Amino acid sequence: MITVSDMMSHLSVQLNAVLAGTLEAKVRTSVLNAWGRLMSMHDWGYFHRQSSLIVYAGQDTGTIDFDVTTSTVTLTGATWPTDAVGKHIRLNGQWFPVVERTSSTVLTLAASNAPADDITEETYVLQKLVYPLPYEVGDIVQIIDNGSSMPVRLSILENFQILGGLQYSTALPIRYALVADAANPQQWNLWIPSYQPVDVPLNTCISPGVRPTRYRESGQGR
Repeated sequence: MITVSDMMSHLSVQLNAVLAGTLEAKVRTSVLNAWGRLMSMHDWGYFHRQSSLIVYAGQDTGTIDFDVTTSTVTLTGATWPTDAVGKHIRLNGQWFPVVERTSSTVLTLAASNAPADDITEETYVLQKLVYPLPYEVGDIVQIIDNGSSMPVRLSILENFQILGGLQYSTALPIRYALVADAANPQQWNLWIPSYQPVDVPLNTCISPGVRPTRYRESGQGR
């Protein structure tokens, strides 16, 4: 197998020069750019590797009341987890980001990103929607969920759109989606758009890459 070091050594011979300083940096950049282009030209099965990730269960125990005046969600029949901030809560079919855990039974949403009306004694789902993936992941070829292979399809959303909250739509994927992040262009995120009733260990077949070049999703909305 030819490595980046092998390619740089070959170019050093062709250039008849010792690679150091600015020249070494330019040659390394050229090699990495060529590698990224080569990886994007074909689905090279030889480079696929196995990886794993645990997707944690959402919470839906109890009922909630939402006060539009204070943008607070009060829980009855359970308590909010200590790591609720950064997760999303689904109210009336729409996901809203949690900005503060005021107490064990009260969460606060952003006033500009919350339901428009009061909600009384309704069901809910509190869940982590986005999982940052290692920088080495260039693409997910397939996801193995409970022994079932799930192919990956195209999507168009980006990380900030998901974190800002989403209204349910049949256009959304129902299982898993791979989305990019403009704030971290070298990193993919795995989006979990549907309710997860239990912790799920996912086995993934990944291919390494230089950076995300497209959006991919597994499953489509119903």
